[in-house]
Amino acid sequence: MYLPKSTIAFGIQHQFKGSADMTRRACLLLAAVLLPSCSAMQDEPRGPQDLAATQRAKDLLWIVESDSGTAISSATAFGPGRLVTTATSVEDWVGLPLRVRRNGTVLPVRAMQLAVHQNFAILQVQEPGLQAPQAAADPAPNQRLFMAAANGGNVFDGGGPVVPLSAPVDGIANPRDVVVAELPAARGFAGGPVVDSGGNLIGIASGVLRGGVVDPAVPASVTPGSRVPHRSVIVLPVRVIDRTMQQEGLR
Repeated sequence: MYLPKSTIAFGIQHQFKGSADMTRRACLLLAAVLLPSCSAMQDEPRGPQDLAATQRAKDLLWIVESDSGTAISSATAFGPGRLVTTATSVEDWVGLPLRVRRNGTVLPVRAMQLAVHQNFAILQVQEPGLQAPQAAADPAPNQRLFMAAANGGNVFDGGGPVVPLSAPVDGIANPRDVVVAELPAARGFAGGPVVDSGGNLIGIASGVLRGGVVDPAVPASVTPGSRVPHRSVIVLPVRVIDRTMQQEGLR
């Protein structure tokens, strides 16, 4: 499922003035001195198609909350009356009241089903208007993906390239069952929708890789309006969710 950590461990804060060519040359110079590669530089939405894809991710995004309104995680619309988030986000809330929110709409979670070994959970709500998203094929290496997620009650979004797995990852039974991409990650990001440039759903954000292993630490919160750091985000594909639901009789 997963991938090596990004070669970029921190954002380059210098601002290079002048032409785009000067910026590229400056990046290469810094890469030669400080970094192994510039290939994993953060890749933000930068054109109409990218912005449309990011908006599609936002359209699929819901925020999972406690009954008192405390934000817990993100979730992705997955068809009539159904959303998907990560099992690790909500497993401590089994038997307790939860709700989901999008803009001004708040819906109680009627039932929860966990698929722990694949780290996803199905949240059932009374909302027949939720549409099943158009699923995408698995992306190619370096293909740009886009996501939206919630940090507390604040929504953030961004884009970045798929990173090919170069070696087995401890904690991932089958690397073919995951996609890894350089995407923004802050507290609450898990369960957020990840789409391709056409707005088709690749899957949900399910974790972070660091140093070639699954990082159990929850990414830190960020101040509203601040830039959200990009990380090697593990994406659980729609095909794996669908397959597991069929195998385990989940609805």
